[in-house]
Amino acid sequence: MHINRNKIISILGALALFLSLIEYVIPKPIPFLKIGIANIPIMISLILLTPKETIILICVKSVGASLIGGTIFSWVFLYSISGSLSSGLVMLLLKRVLKESVSMIGLGVAGALCSNLVQIYLATILLGSGAKFIGLPLLISGLITGSIIGHLTNKFISSSKWIRSILLN
Repeated sequence: MHINRNKIISILGALALFLSLIEYVIPKPIPFLKIGIANIPIMISLILLTPKETIILICVKSVGASLIGGTIFSWVFLYSISGSLSSGLVMLLLKRVLKESVSMIGLGVAGALCSNLVQIYLATILLGSGAKFIGLPLLISGLITGSIIGHLTNKFISSSKWIRSILLN
């Protein structure tokens, strides 16, 4: 059976946008702090898609979520796209180099920490050196949320008949 890769990108993109909507309604202790549930489809793409297709999916997620949230022409979009792309690139690199030696939890933590580090760096450039004081709490939250998202991704992958059917073809 032939797998239509564009269909996989579309399905994962729609799921990422749906999860972005869900994330908007979840109360946040700090306005810009998100759990990252919209990254589950990105992590799934690491096993289903090529690196180029994963990067396309990351861009679809970032631009789509910013359009939905009304932040496309704001500094929030700059943080989102830079954090998402850097996170995605790190996860792609780790998956390519370490292959099956790295778990989705490890990828989730690495992606979250990378995203947070890039966003802290950008905040320091754009807002001044005082922004670095949010660094430690942000990194701790990234460690926690990255682990949770990695665990949820593992659960989804292991229970999904759809993913199993794609991997078998």
